[in-house]
Amino acid sequence: MVVDDPIEDKLEEDAPWRGVGGEYTVHLAPGRASLSPESTPGLEVLRASVGPLTRWWLGVASAWSIGAEPGFEASEALIEALDRSVRLPSPRIGWSL
Repeated sequence: MVVDDPIEDKLEEDAPWRGVGGEYTVHLAPGRASLSPESTPGLEVLRASVGPLTRWWLGVASAWSIGAEPGFEASEALIEALDRSVRLPSPRIGWSL
């Protein structure tokens, strides 16, 4: 996964936080996922900006629907695999009164 974090261009050079952009390898297993801060050659690549990636990861929308927008790009096979493999809960915003 190659992540673009647009805030990086707006941060001062000496800012302690540099954003989350970079190359990562995501490992998916039943019931868990892990993230390695490096790329693994030969794997299909998801290129995503932080906004669309966050909407998918939080379960706001499927990879298929977000993949139709700019900023979330992968092969059709990878998009389908993400939707098959990762069953994220529906987001619950707000609170009950």
